[in-house]
Amino acid sequence: ICQHVRETTEKDPKKQEFRGIFGQDLIIPPKDDLYELAEKAKLTGTVPDLYFSCGMQDHLYQEGAAFRTWLSAQQIPFTYEEWAGIHDWVFWDAAIKKVLDHFWG
Repeated sequence: ICQHVRETTEKDPKKQEFRGIFGQDLIIPPKDDLYELAEKAKLTGTVPDLYFSCGMQDHLYQEGAAFRTWLSAQQIPFTYEEWAGIHDWVFWDAAIKKVLDHFWG
């Protein structure tokens, strides 16, 4: 996601949203960096049950694919699901139900 945040053009309305989240310099601190957190968990032997999903038309789809590839290469176990959808509440409503089923179903 770090690369996506930095490479989003100034014309894209998301750029201002990213600045609101990460600050004007668009620096993602290690405590919020998924790669950093996963690596630290692996090194300390405290890898949680990881579950994530993404809509196949989501603007962050490529970042999710890169993260899945990296997790696999690091031999960090995870559960991943994808289906048609974009980065919106329609997708998130379905995803929330699936994550609840995954952890408490």
